[in-house]
Amino acid sequence: RAPERDVVLSNASVSAHHADLELQQLAGGSVRARLTPMQTANRTRMQGIVLRPRVPYCVSHNAIVQLGEARVRFLLPEIRQACAAATQMEEETSDKEEEVE
Repeated sequence: RAPERDVVLSNASVSAHHADLELQQLAGGSVRARLTPMQTANRTRMQGIVLRPRVPYCVSHNAIVQLGEARVRFLLPEIRQACAAATQMEEETSDKEEEVE
């Protein structure tokens, strides 16, 4: 929500510095998108899985990320291959954690 951020969501459930998003150009022209949630009152989820604060996650094409109550769909087909293996590994790790609300 903070105006100095590159992506601003005007939703009261989104913290001023809810998450960091990094796009990295890889060899061959593909792009990797990494989302790092910050410690916030309202959690960050990807595909319904609660993400741990300060841990970077690879965001795959068509992923739905929920920041507080705001939902964002990533439509970046060039990141599909760069994130496929990393996203599967992150989901397996997150599945082992219990969601506490």
